[in-house]
Amino acid sequence: MSYRGKRPGTLEQDIERAREEGNWKKVVELANQLKDRLDKDKPNEDLGWFLIGEGKLEEYLEENPPVIDNPIHIESLSKSKLREAKSCLEKTLGEDAAKIGVHLDSWILLAKLNFAMGNYSESLRFYEKSKLETLEEKQLPPRSLKIIAEAFAIKGLCIEKLSGGGSGSGVGGGHNNSTSSKYKYGGDQDAKIIKNFEVAGDLTLLYLQEIDRVSRRGYAQSTLSMQSVGTSNSPVPPNIEHKLGPILELALLKAPQLYIKAGHVNKAISRFRAMLSAEETRSTSNVRLSLAKQLAETLMHSITDSKYNAPDTESPRRVNSRPNLGVNNVGESPWKPRKYSNTNQFVPTNKQEEIILLLMLCEVMASKHVPLNQNPEYDSHRANTLQGAISVFHLMNLSLARYGYFKTLCEMFERSLRYAPKEEHIWSQFALTLACDGRHLRSIVVLKEVAEMNEKDASPCLLAARICYEKLNLLGEGIEWAEKALEREEEYPQDLKSRCHLYIGIGHYLKATEVETREARQRYSHSALQHLQVSIELDPGDHLAHFYLGLHLATARKLTEAYHIANKALHLNPEHLQSLHLTALILSAKGEFEESLKLTNYALSEYPEHLPLLALKARLEEETVGAEAALATTRFMFGLLRNITDSANTNSTDSGIGIEDNKSMVPSYSYWDTLSDKDSVSLQAQSVAASQVEKTLSEVASSLSANWAKNHSQETSYNLIRTWVLTAELYLKLDQVDAAQSCCTEARQLYPLSYHILYLKGKIHQHLREWDEAKACFEDSLSINPNHIASLQELGITQLHKGSPRLAETALRSAIRLHPHDPVSWSNLGLVMESLDGESETAANCFATAQQTKETSPILPFNTISLAFE
Repeated sequence: MSYRGKRPGTLEQDIERAREEGNWKKVVELANQLKDRLDKDKPNEDLGWFLIGEGKLEEYLEENPPVIDNPIHIESLSKSKLREAKSCLEKTLGEDAAKIGVHLDSWILLAKLNFAMGNYSESLRFYEKSKLETLEEKQLPPRSLKIIAEAFAIKGLCIEKLSGGGSGSGVGGGHNNSTSSKYKYGGDQDAKIIKNFEVAGDLTLLYLQEIDRVSRRGYAQSTLSMQSVGTSNSPVPPNIEHKLGPILELALLKAPQLYIKAGHVNKAISRFRAMLSAEETRSTSNVRLSLAKQLAETLMHSITDSKYNAPDTESPRRVNSRPNLGVNNVGESPWKPRKYSNTNQFVPTNKQEEIILLLMLCEVMASKHVPLNQNPEYDSHRANTLQGAISVFHLMNLSLARYGYFKTLCEMFERSLRYAPKEEHIWSQFALTLACDGRHLRSIVVLKEVAEMNEKDASPCLLAARICYEKLNLLGEGIEWAEKALEREEEYPQDLKSRCHLYIGIGHYLKATEVETREARQRYSHSALQHLQVSIELDPGDHLAHFYLGLHLATARKLTEAYHIANKALHLNPEHLQSLHLTALILSAKGEFEESLKLTNYALSEYPEHLPLLALKARLEEETVGAEAALATTRFMFGLLRNITDSANTNSTDSGIGIEDNKSMVPSYSYWDTLSDKDSVSLQAQSVAASQVEKTLSEVASSLSANWAKNHSQETSYNLIRTWVLTAELYLKLDQVDAAQSCCTEARQLYPLSYHILYLKGKIHQHLREWDEAKACFEDSLSINPNHIASLQELGITQLHKGSPRLAETALRSAIRLHPHDPVSWSNLGLVMESLDGESETAANCFATAQQTKETSPILPFNTISLAFE
């Protein structure tokens, strides 16, 4: 531009300073003084009219920003103000104004005025007069940079509207057909529009850099002057962010958006990267936040991993300083923003790394904008800035949750709590992330806060109940949460009443398997049955309610009714894994092993990597075909676990982001605990405590062992150990003791002091008729888990062979008290009572009970079925 603004004299300097600061009232006031000076001449008068017109226009547009699809309608006060600005600017279009260089500025501002009123054709006419494309690219003051940036942006918007490439909504204002026909939408026209927006974007970034530099320089000068008179001042410059306005904010994103609309996604990404590589200043933080978020969304939605191209680090870049403003870098335009150099830059190697890097930067920038002060006067500002932060959180969830990397998400939400102490949405997301990260106790604590924030919502209570049931075995607390959810649902209906009754029924069913007294077991069982039936009445199409009712009936040995209900659950959801598992176990309880095996194979065709189903298949093959066929299934299980371990090791990057999709295939060890020893109390709290003791002892012992398998995760190791135990039992059935001992040795490397390993060693000693060693192993196993039914059963038989039938009776009665429907316990007790004098009738009753329970007992306990909530 011709007019640079810096002219000799204090008045001119004050005007220029006011223009840079955007203080338009002061500009108009000082311009009137300039125009009316006693020594006035024609140039000063023209300059004064220009500054008055500029001030009135900019002041009005700051109060009434132009909206692209809703231009200003000229009425009353608007008409008078804009007419005043237009009249002042039109006075500066003559030859005298051209001599001082303000006519070009006037054309550009008149074009902006017409754009604000929706006169796109008239706006383009003024831009054609100004010949924007032919302007010399030279260093300009910040105000001039902003004027030219707005000019290119408005010109691009006008051409887009007139060529039919706009949003398509009705736009008032006057453009005629002759002018519109001049701008036909097409390839060349698209390139012209994008070029205008790209130049506008570059100038906008440069303007922000320059205005920040000018502000810092002015602050430094004022600090020096204050120090010279002995006044102290803070050395830290104030954090001033200069606003761009809607036109320039739109122009920054317009070019990449048009590239995406035209299908040139890579060009859009390159444009985003070019703008983000610009040197950062205080005033560019909002711009960078918007650009980084848009680039992250583009990478997530529009680019596949195979088509991703890493950022180009070989292209020349300007250094991040400009020591001499009078000398430009060779080959670089003065209208390009300063960019960072390549020194010590981190360059993402894949799409995921770049997305996470961008979103982490967004999170830092968005968090800075949210005020920490909780006073009511900041509520409006906090609400606006918090929405931007929440949108970043959503993108982080989408990008990280699919890879199972929840630790970073937990840290992000935890940081956000300091400025969002009452935001229910953020606290809910934090609770869900904690649950996914395995930090279930803390997740319950956070859910309690969420429930208190919204006393009408039942969903946090249901989620807390699910975590208590599924992960923590806090059955009493889970039931309390479910009952609280039902209370809220009855007071504030949310169409969750059926689910509330279902969760209460689940809790009572699980509680019935935990208590040891018959009265308590019957009370909980009856209550579970009632709640499950009510749940089905309220929602007859809920397959989960039918599944749990079938499971409850099957546990009560009402196999015919359970089979009917399980089939109905499968009719409602034919691919429901737990319903398939339940139906297969019911068939095995009815003695239809071949049908059960067929159904298991069908379920495995849908879920080929589900370990409990594979273990069920091995037991069914052992019963119908033989142990050799079952061993083939266990070999497949070992291969599956090896692949899972390899996948966990290879699907992690240097950034620490690992893929954990295998959790959907392999359930938690809580439901794998019963596969080989037929222990049906895996859901009891005592079993969970025993598992914790087992792991602690094993970790202590393994720290002294050189054979510790450090490359396995805890859950994978536990699954491996159960598979080794299952395989060893099959080898013992084939009388291959050496192979069973090898299996025991392999399992011992994973958990040296596991009660499963001690049980297996006892079985091997028992097979070799080494009764003392077997007794010691079973007792050691029970010292870790006193409720391990298989160890109690085998200890009873071992004590019988050692000549201690009363000790054997004690062990077996303990097993029966824990699980009264196990035929093995009753049969072993019958053998013990038969060896005692005068207990023949008791022995006969035990054998009769064993036969009766065997007719309704599945090949594996019903509690081997994992809990289902989906």
